[in-house]
Amino acid sequence: DLRWIKADCADRILFPSRATMLAVLKHSPQLESSKCFYVHNGVDLSKYYPRESKQLYNKIGLSEDLPVIGIFGQLKRIKGQHLFLEMAKNLSYLGIKANFIIVGKDTTTLQGEYEERLKKMARDLGVKDLVHFLGFRSDIPDLMSMCDLVVVPSLKEPFGRVVIEAMACGTPVVASAVDGILEIFKNGEGGLFFNAGSVSELTEKVKYFFDNPQWWELQKRKAYEHCKMNFAQEIHTSKIEEHISQVIHSRKRCQ
Repeated sequence: DLRWIKADCADRILFPSRATMLAVLKHSPQLESSKCFYVHNGVDLSKYYPRESKQLYNKIGLSEDLPVIGIFGQLKRIKGQHLFLEMAKNLSYLGIKANFIIVGKDTTTLQGEYEERLKKMARDLGVKDLVHFLGFRSDIPDLMSMCDLVVVPSLKEPFGRVVIEAMACGTPVVASAVDGILEIFKNGEGGLFFNAGSVSELTEKVKYFFDNPQWWELQKRKAYEHCKMNFAQEIHTSKIEEHISQVIHSRKRCQ
């Protein structure tokens, strides 16, 4: 609902994805659809780009001979970190060895309750020694470059900026087929989708990368190229400027 916005005074309203725009229009019938447009977020390729990050292995305490699978974002249930832990258990059960990192802090629940539940869950699932909780970090591009795969198991996501950030670092993704994320890439364009909430399908899609190492390497290159071609910050800025220009010209015609 956009009751907090004086929508009737706006010439144009921009959303980060078509999915978000349609959802808002559905629940905010007072909005004029003709005023609503969407512009996908962009990523600054001068900050997010493939780089050598192997030096982080020792600092974090990772096994250098194992691939790194990461999840990035605020720790809260809607982001799906609990699904990530179940996936880690399933992969371990299948004999697949990897380093798992969880990057982010719980700032939404009282005394970090969700974060504590995740840590207890890791112990109960028997993956405590495999999963590294890194908390809040200021070196996200380095960590994303270090990862061989980023998992985005969000249950809801207006757009999914973490997806394009990972891709910009040359890291493929396995992401929930939900909301705005579906507008970022197609299967095989630098990642794979799975049905949101399905741990078994998430495990299957991650396992596919391990079963096809050459294809995995190809996805790393595709991820970067796809992001560069479609989500560079310059592209986003240009589209915003175009909308501003259209509004200005429209107002001039009405004067």
